Amino acid sequence: MFCGILFVGVFFVDVRQAPGPLATVHAKEPSLGAATGCRECHGAGGTSAMASSCTACHTDIGAQVATSTGFHGTIPRDKPADCDPCHHEHMGENFPLVNPRSFSLAGIDNPAAYDHAGLNYALTGKHATAACVACHRLAETKILEKGRKRFLGLSQECTRCHEDTHKGAFGTGCALCHGQEQPFKLVARFKHTSAFPLEGGHAGVSCAACHPAGSDHAVDVLRALSAERNESALLVRSCSMCHRSPHRDSLLIGVAQEVGSAPMETCTQCHDVRHKTFLAPQATLTPQRHAATGFALDVPHDKVACEKCHEDYGRRTPSKDKEAIASTFLRLYPGRKPDQCVTCHADPHRGQFASGTFAAQGCLACHERRRFVPHAFDASMHAKTSFPLEGEHRSLDCGKCHPSPPLANVRLFHSAPTACRACHIDAHKGQFDKGAFRNKDCRACHDFNSFMPSVFTLEMHQAASFPLTGLHRGVSCNECHRPSESAPRGRRIFCGTASRCDACHQNVHDKIFDAPHLPQTVGLEEGCARCHTTESFRVRRFDHALWTGYAVRGAHAKLECAACHKQTARGRTLGRAAGTLCRSCHSDPHVGQFGPSKSLDCARCHKEEGTFHDLIFNHQTDSRFSLDEHHLTLKCGACHLPTPIPGGGTAIRYKPLGILCGDCHAPRGPREGR
Repeated sequence: MFCGILFVGVFFVDVRQAPGPLATVHAKEPSLGAATGCRECHGAGGTSAMASSCTACHTDIGAQVATSTGFHGTIPRDKPADCDPCHHEHMGENFPLVNPRSFSLAGIDNPAAYDHAGLNYALTGKHATAACVACHRLAETKILEKGRKRFLGLSQECTRCHEDTHKGAFGTGCALCHGQEQPFKLVARFKHTSAFPLEGGHAGVSCAACHPAGSDHAVDVLRALSAERNESALLVRSCSMCHRSPHRDSLLIGVAQEVGSAPMETCTQCHDVRHKTFLAPQATLTPQRHAATGFALDVPHDKVACEKCHEDYGRRTPSKDKEAIASTFLRLYPGRKPDQCVTCHADPHRGQFASGTFAAQGCLACHERRRFVPHAFDASMHAKTSFPLEGEHRSLDCGKCHPSPPLANVRLFHSAPTACRACHIDAHKGQFDKGAFRNKDCRACHDFNSFMPSVFTLEMHQAASFPLTGLHRGVSCNECHRPSESAPRGRRIFCGTASRCDACHQNVHDKIFDAPHLPQTVGLEEGCARCHTTESFRVRRFDHALWTGYAVRGAHAKLECAACHKQTARGRTLGRAAGTLCRSCHSDPHVGQFGPSKSLDCARCHKEEGTFHDLIFNHQTDSRFSLDEHHLTLKCGACHLPTPIPGGGTAIRYKPLGILCGDCHAPRGPREGR
């Protein structure tokens, strides 16, 4: 067979001499002996190509590997993926493709001891000691003919290897009666039926007692039916076919649903035919079966003795009086439901929940099935009541609002008071029992999260006797509502807080405006509000003549207050004026010509209206020199000239001046310098 020459690395290898001859079974294949025969198995090279080529011909082996079934499907995945390591090729025509090394590489050191694991066929009894060739006739054949199988293709049905002495009357499941451990004739595994053991009350009963001759259940009839393979006629009879059930349909149906059978076929779930009596306590109703009745024996019912719930439990009933039996069973098993707690338990709440939101839900609306305490009533359930739990109330223990009652009384839940004062002491000691908030609860000013800070808003304060306006709107509550020295624990005063300005503010005017002769009200305002507003402390309205006795007119009316009333050191208030006399604020420009400054009255010549130069001085009446028609046309400065004064500077001279002509005029003309 010519396969060509391969170039491997730097070596030339003549593959015509490298591999050996094919195994006999492969050598018989014409396609493998042709010039392209190598590619039939080896493909393009690589282990995956080799494996794919093998399973292309051996499809049954490929199916096992793909589905992880059969012998090849159980070979560990860490074994080589190609077939060659186990079934080595090119070893000559006499070399068997299946050999001890094949099994060893598959993880089986001793093929004779292979337990058929993973093949769904356990070797027991005589099969466990039988040689492989006893079932696999070609197991030791070195070279198989094409199409023959060494291990595959066998069936696990007994009749494929053994003669069926029953001629198919009982199907192919021989092992159900005969097994593999004992001789075939002993029928070692035959039992009457696992659902109907011949024990207890049925033990010792003759076959004819249950299979009377001439009946549909006679042995010969059943054997004939079995010969006809009428398997439905061979079904085990239920208890109800011979016995009448005293139980309620609900019990039978519940057990039937749990075990998946017909209701009248559930007797053996609780009653064992090995018992001498079907009555309790020999009747074993397990907790699982009890749950099928609709009443699961969960905690705490799992620890309760049966007789606590079932009266006359364990006592025998009349065996022949059917009516008495029915009456007894009705008393024993009244058919209670797990949600009907009041059937066995007294109501500890004494009817508080007989009406309302939770009336139709029973005890389980608030309590767990497993225990009465602690309850399962949470904040979400409390939200369905007339008092949803919010804020800090959500973390409170129920006993804080629903305290333990005295003996012989019941804890109050339904109609429990919801007013804050029902549980909390009035921190304000009745301050809000009158006034605008007298009918309000604490929740009008406080929320459920904390007592402080309050949720009292500016808008709410407007309803009080002292609405907040102006700058008062930005003042902290504590600035006006201070703790009372006489109140315990520094309780703050809210209702009754003085609304006078001087209750919170210092009287910067030293009460000079509170003198008895001054008005106590202006319009409807009192105190500081007579002149000031809350928008600013600046004077809103001030009648200077009314409050000071000094009317501001003329140039004085145009001045800023601070021109006469200097600001104090704090810069927020104005100090007192120096006085009401001109000299209090103004110096004497006449340097005493009209008399001492302390007694000088400027108003004799000057008026406040207009300007200071507008005089009310009458030269004709107020001086010693009456102005004639010549002097009336002169300006004042023509006669009253600046004159040096001691210490420097000048002043206009008014007096004393001469009143004679010669005091001002020279006989021979104007004086020098005039």
